[in-house]
Amino acid sequence: MYLIGTRVKVTGTSRLPSSPRTSRLVGRTGTVTLHEHGLNIVTGLTLLGGLVGHAFTDDDLTPAEQAR
Repeated sequence: MYLIGTRVKVTGTSRLPSSPRTSRLVGRTGTVTLHEHGLNIVTGLTLLGGLVGHAFTDDDLTPAEQAR
């Protein structure tokens, strides 16, 4: 699991239902805000920002590059 507060980029959506809406999350960057049932809860991926969290396995995320 990634540490809470880590910026991550979504590379897959294996734990989410397959739909065009979930596939749009791939490539987006968010922040790990919680861990639940062995999953990383990531917020900031949608226009609602921190109001919506999505659950991802470690395999569906990569660390986001730091801003320079």
